[in-house]
Amino acid sequence: MAGVSVSHMVIFIASIGVAVGVAGALVTTVNDVSSAVTSQGQGLSETVRTDISVISDPGRGIVYEDGNVTLLVKNTGSGDLRASEENINVVVDGKYAGNITVNVVSTSLDVWAEGEVIRLTAEGTSLDSGDHRAVVTVNGNKEVFKFRT
Repeated sequence: MAGVSVSHMVIFIASIGVAVGVAGALVTTVNDVSSAVTSQGQGLSETVRTDISVISDPGRGIVYEDGNVTLLVKNTGSGDLRASEENINVVVDGKYAGNITVNVVSTSLDVWAEGEVIRLTAEGTSLDSGDHRAVVTVNGNKEVFKFRT
């Protein structure tokens, strides 16, 4: 009779040990999932708040001069953006423009505030006469601009 109690006690202690191990693993996993959801939520929030508009006049000949495509882009979203080459992608006629410069028109800071305009220049872009298309991407938000040279 005492042998049965001892074996039950050993099984009980082993099951408690397994339960503690499983609970620890679950807590770690739930923490990791929670952190990932928070991170994704912040990124999605930034993407949703981002909105841009190319406000250059396609009828004027200043969009393309001397091998440079220059666009005026306005931050029409609900938050500040980083006005840097790493944050903005430009594709002209399906080709990635790797050499771009970004300048905030109203200030010398690299903060592109809501309602402010940047001058975006894709340097070294060779274009023939005719219709062209530039795609500006910031935080997953794309704006297509069509112009003629």
